[in-house]
Amino acid sequence: MQSKTAFVLLGLLKEKPMNPYEIIKILDRLNISQWSPISASSVYMTIRTLEKNGYITGKKEKNSAMPEKTIYSITTTGKSAFIKTLKDNMLEDITNIVSFNLSTLFICHLERSDVIKILKERAVRIKENDEATERAYHLYKKESIPEYLLISLKHNMTFFKAELITVELMIEEVEKASDWNHYLTAEIDRTLK
Repeated sequence: MQSKTAFVLLGLLKEKPMNPYEIIKILDRLNISQWSPISASSVYMTIRTLEKNGYITGKKEKNSAMPEKTIYSITTTGKSAFIKTLKDNMLEDITNIVSFNLSTLFICHLERSDVIKILKERAVRIKENDEATERAYHLYKKESIPEYLLISLKHNMTFFKAELITVELMIEEVEKASDWNHYLTAEIDRTLK
């Protein structure tokens, strides 16, 4: 499993080769720092780690009077790690909303049918967790445990219900999407023009 920063960088570099400055600009445009702690310094540090581990490679480029810059590309190993983490983030820990949100940025890297299958499985797991939490809540309530001690169970029930609504909406959107492979970076580039 990759760190959140490594996962996002691999996803962006899977879409197109970039230098760190371009990556940071995209992250700023997405306002990612408001929902995941990915800073400019962590981008540079993570790039070094990803390159050292063979997930990305860098190539120096010099354009006219501009200073030399390194353009990074994802390797085959990096692509495999990214896809595995993408699927894991969407399915494994249904309470890890940040990893799930970051993964939704890159769902077009998967086949549409795989995304629908993963989202349906996520919905099943959410329902199971919600039902188990509700059973626990009602059991403890019968035992006359004060309501304020059950607030975390109520919170989880509310979370699961909201998460289920969101996942069901996502399934609908993915099923009716007329076009699929629109990469995030291409859409951001298009809106900047």
